[in-house]
Amino acid sequence: MATEREEFPAHFTFSQRYGYEPLPEPMRLGHISDDLRRHLWDEIHEFLQSITREGSYEEYFCDEEECLIRRILAEIQGDCRTEIEADPCKTRNFFRSVIMKGKFNKVLDCLEVVFNECLDFSKNDITTDKVLPLAERIAVLFEKYASAYWLDTSQRPYWFFPRASKEQGDAI
Repeated sequence: MATEREEFPAHFTFSQRYGYEPLPEPMRLGHISDDLRRHLWDEIHEFLQSITREGSYEEYFCDEEECLIRRILAEIQGDCRTEIEADPCKTRNFFRSVIMKGKFNKVLDCLEVVFNECLDFSKNDITTDKVLPLAERIAVLFEKYASAYWLDTSQRPYWFFPRASKEQGDAI
């Protein structure tokens, strides 16, 4: 006989466990829940803040971080790096828009580019100090929110994969 503690995953709140709030949305291909989006944005925002510097009058990226941001944005937007404005505020707004309002596939594309461009960018310690923990935290979020997708961080490049086929998802 299972105890009450064993019936629910650890991340369910009191309200969810006792029926005062709905349980998280079930796994559904082609979808990322609003809760997961909010937490993804928090992680990306924290990452961007960690590579942003503050000057006398404004925020800026150091040369290496600016080069990295240009590479990431150029890959996501399909532009030339020289055409990208690597302004911290505009960069945060772009990522927030993609993560909070973008189609699920664009969110996953965006995250993959961030991880893989950063890991390939070996000019400074961004790769080991910030990106690996970021990828691991995001992988945990996809688990916690029972997403239909998972992030494989076992080898590079880091990629997202569906947990089940479309047919299996429809059956569930």
